[in-house]
Amino acid sequence: MMKPHRGFQKPSFQSYGINPNQLITFLEYYQKNVEFLGEKDAAFRIEMLVDYFKHDYVPGMNIQYDPKKLGI
Repeated sequence: MMKPHRGFQKPSFQSYGINPNQLITFLEYYQKNVEFLGEKDAAFRIEMLVDYFKHDYVPGMNIQYDPKKLGI
């Protein structure tokens, strides 16, 4: 059987994954909670991740490990 041709249609795919802005917000809340618990070193490491996602991450690209950007 042949299916009728219906003309041009928008792609029906959905993009799955994590929204970078939501990830940044999540990490900021996590950082504040960890800092409140008195774990300053862990809070600083989370802050470095937040900074990476705000300034160096390009949406749609793979995450590249770079110790210099993470403050290591």
